[in-house]
Amino acid sequence: MLVQKYFPTNKPAKLQDLKSTVDLLTSITFFRMKVLELSSPPRASVVVQECAKACMETTYQLLFDSCCDTGGPREDSVKFWFDFLDYMIGAIEEDKGVYTLVLNQFPQELDVGKLSASTLWTLYKTDLKLALDGT
Repeated sequence: MLVQKYFPTNKPAKLQDLKSTVDLLTSITFFRMKVLELSSPPRASVVVQECAKACMETTYQLLFDSCCDTGGPREDSVKFWFDFLDYMIGAIEEDKGVYTLVLNQFPQELDVGKLSASTLWTLYKTDLKLALDGT
């Protein structure tokens, strides 16, 4: 949701802005590496992946909060978790179908769709377990 807010999938110019932003981040990372002469600098793909994951974690929280606004988790029903899962699948599909293609600067190292599925699913199963355990 966070990325989608500023770089909506239905606006090609905004998606190009996202790609350009990642290119700029990559250039800054390389520049920083040269100036600071770091012995083991972070790879640009790792920096982009960390940024993408942080956005996905924020997206998860926004989706969760949005679902809570329409009726949060209850002890006597799993309806919330089914509805929330639908929201999550939509976000993952959008990441896979659009953002993976836009953020293709590191095709061997970063697959936004897979990162999205892994990140959102991990957060979902943790929250579901906590709910089922009653904590």
